[in-house]
Amino acid sequence: MAAPVLLTATDVTVGVTAVSKILSMDWSGIERGVVDVTHTLSSVAREFIPTDLYDPGAVTFEVEFDPTDNQPLDDLVLAAATVTIDMAGLGTPNLWSASGFMTSFSISGTNEEMMTASIGVKFTGVIAVA
Repeated sequence: MAAPVLLTATDVTVGVTAVSKILSMDWSGIERGVVDVTHTLSSVAREFIPTDLYDPGAVTFEVEFDPTDNQPLDDLVLAAATVTIDMAGLGTPNLWSASGFMTSFSISGTNEEMMTASIGVKFTGVIAVA
């Protein structure tokens, strides 16, 4: 059995902004749709086929937030701009790259605690793995 892979991403870029100090990452995963092709001659169970296209999912990053360290990422949400996400250091293969658009950006914090930001991106198209 292979050893578990630890999240040690060292380089995540959203558009032209390098995002550092990642606390967590959540990728919803890839989903392929199904089409119900059950017909009048189906006898015991419903029948399905896969769709040709798949949904590459979405990713959310929780990061330490420093307003002096990053360009305002909320502008990318408002502009609905296409961004490229490059994630290096996720084990082997070493570079994951995907295009998408930012769906959310929020900042949170409490008194005398580290400020954090949540960045949401919906992938579109193929996720390249090198």
